[in-house]
This record gives sequence, C-alpha cells and structure tokens, in this order.
Amino acid sequence: MIPEVELLATGCGATCDGKNPATFRIYHSGCSTCYHYCSDDARTVASNNDGISLELRYSPRCRTAWARVGNDFYYPTVRSYYLDGRVRTSYSGFAGAYYTNMVNDANLLARAEASAGPTTWWTSKY
Repeated sequence: MIPEVELLATGCGATCDGKNPATFRIYHSGCSTCYHYCSDDARTVASNNDGISLELRYSPRCRTAWARVGNDFYYPTVRSYYLDGRVRTSYSGFAGAYYTNMVNDANLLARAEASAGPTTWWTSKY
C-alpha cells in the first residue's frame, strides 16, 4: 500500500512502470479493500489527430502516463523521458483494448507514439 501523503507527492513511482492502468490497484487510507485503478481518473493530456487517433493518457492520482490509439491497426508506444531529454524507459504493444502499459510520470515527461508500416506519429511530451 502507498500512503495517501506519498501518493499525493509522488504518485506510485516506478512501481507503476509496465503495469496495466485498467487493472493496477492503488490502495489508500491504510485499507486493504480501499483502492483505485490508475485509469479511474485518467485524462487525455496530448493528442495527435493528423490521420490517426493517438492520445497520451495521464492519471493525476498515480502520476502515470500511457498511450492509446483508436484501433489496433496502429502499434502504440509510450516513452518516458528525464527532464534533460534522455529516454528513461518505454513500453510498446497492447496492455488492453488499444492502450499500452504505464510509465511513471512524476517529475518526468512522457510521449505517446504509434506506428503503421514505415509511418510513425507522436504527441507532444507531457
């Protein structure tokens, strides 16, 4: 369990790297049955609609990000960056219906990418 104070300050951190936002539980209030999924409070923070439906999704509670595409024709990737621009980690492929696993986004940046054949699209970093 992650204490509420820590969740508010840092999210779930690297613990959330590679986890599915729809199934990964964040417990709170010191209660073993009190939890949220990271996808519960998700919002789209960046998108690319130039011939594709590509979104960078973000959970403020978990402080995580993941990529979501409009259909499985596009192969999604979420990439995590340090603030100096270096790549920290990335996850590609589908964790669920049209979205990737998560990356920690607390004091970091993330970008959604998608490819189809030789073409790659991306969002701005958030």
